Amino acid sequence: MTWVQAVLLILALSLVPGPPAAAAVLADDVGYWYADIYEDFFGPDDAPGGEAFLVNRRPASRSSRFPRRKAPGTYRVFLVGGSVAHSFEDWPGDGTPPARAAGRLTLAGALARLVPGRKVELINCGMPGYDSYRESLVLDEVLRLEPDLVILMSGNNDLIASAGPPPRSFVLGLRLRRLLRLPPPRLEAREADDNPGELARRTARFDANLRGMVRAAVARMVPIVLCALPRRLGQPPTGALPLRDKGFFAGWLAWERRGYPEAERHFKDYIARNPRDSTAYHALGRILESMGDRAGALAAFRLSQTLEIDAVVRRTAREEGAPLADLEGAFERAAGGPRLEGLLYDRVHWHRFADPIVSLAVAEALAPRPGLSPETALPGAFRPDPVELEETYWLRAAAAVRESLLMPSGSQPDKGRFNEGAVGLFEALWKESPDAAAELPGRKEFLIRLEREKGLHIGPSEDLAGLWPSALAHAAEACARLGRWDPALRLFDEALRLEPRFPYALLRRSVALHRAGRAPEAEAGFAGLREAAWWIAEIDFYREALFPRRTKPAPGK
Repeated sequence: MTWVQAVLLILALSLVPGPPAAAAVLADDVGYWYADIYEDFFGPDDAPGGEAFLVNRRPASRSSRFPRRKAPGTYRVFLVGGSVAHSFEDWPGDGTPPARAAGRLTLAGALARLVPGRKVELINCGMPGYDSYRESLVLDEVLRLEPDLVILMSGNNDLIASAGPPPRSFVLGLRLRRLLRLPPPRLEAREADDNPGELARRTARFDANLRGMVRAAVARMVPIVLCALPRRLGQPPTGALPLRDKGFFAGWLAWERRGYPEAERHFKDYIARNPRDSTAYHALGRILESMGDRAGALAAFRLSQTLEIDAVVRRTAREEGAPLADLEGAFERAAGGPRLEGLLYDRVHWHRFADPIVSLAVAEALAPRPGLSPETALPGAFRPDPVELEETYWLRAAAAVRESLLMPSGSQPDKGRFNEGAVGLFEALWKESPDAAAELPGRKEFLIRLEREKGLHIGPSEDLAGLWPSALAHAAEACARLGRWDPALRLFDEALRLEPRFPYALLRRSVALHRAGRAPEAEAGFAGLREAAWWIAEIDFYREALFPRRTKPAPGK
């Protein structure tokens, strides 16, 4: 080995971090995030006679094939964005719309009414997990391919830790590892910090990237539509409830006891002291909603959004003169309000039966009167499709399982506590089909297989088996919050059978027992939590509140 090869080998090997902890969140394919983004998205078709055509070459991209030189009479449209773009009009199975979707408005159909006599050629370049920096690289290539229109769905991923350009040294090292046929490094993929300075920096970077994309399109005289994306405001943010704080705990205990005015007072006091706690705003929203204050609840839900992406999109569209497709407003009108639980199955992704809402909003952004109306253009779009809900139930359950692995860990102040984002997803599944949700313990291998069959894993997919008790415990907590004690306790029991040293599951099981009227069993559960009380403060808070006569007085009292 020459000295040059040795240096290169040392550089490549230096990218390998130490082995992660068991609960670490891992990205499966580092090359997807840091190397593939600099390769061509499209390339020539290698099939015989395919030299005149381009096909998708990017791993995990949607299948596409189109002429290198645009045919006369063609209206070529590129859709660029993250996972919401990638999944758009992509039905389960082979992606072909089922017979029941016949007659629904498609994006190509909506655009065809705006350019009569031309054939719309829609090419989907959406990529799961891409942030605005990676999308800008895709756009650079797209603008060289004779586009007539670009539609940009950007912003959902600009807060994740991988957002933005990677260090050049890292990219070089990763390429060297590939050249030397070494396995890629395994990196932890965590949410980015949400301190005010970091949020301001990421917001400014997203704003700059968005403006850069608009100006690049304008320089090529290509219209670009910006999309204000919908959010399911009823979905809790990723993170734990701050029950370690005695004031917030008092509000949560009042909420569990249905003392809503008292809970509201405690939550507002906590928020006054901690104005950036997104989970607290969401908890306040639920209280206000329970009290019938719809406007106040929605305001609180909006404040629970860590980064207000749509405000940046709207401002950029206005100041740069780009058409704005107001998907956020269109979804809120279609759903009768901004919680969007019937149209979105998680925080940002919508069901396929809602795709026509997007198609109409894009058409309206390009032409104020596109010759379409919700009544004639969106047959069935405003109602959930029961067949699609049934077909996708376990895919959504797999997503909830994956989200449940994002429990705070390590030195985080809420380590070991449940992730409210996962509890919210499981709660929706319980509401939709209690019988199906109760089958979760027996679906372990099936759900893990669903996750393994995904072409790309973003997040903690490889440790689904090892952290299965966490999924069961989150599902149990969601069930308990709906007052369904028996199935909730069965799930807690199964989680603790698999992982007896799971103090937070034992805590929430004990609370559920007490709320179900089984106080002696609950007290026995708390007896097994004494060793964990030093780092889970709410154990003692609950013990004092639920068993006040059994709490020993402090020395000297």
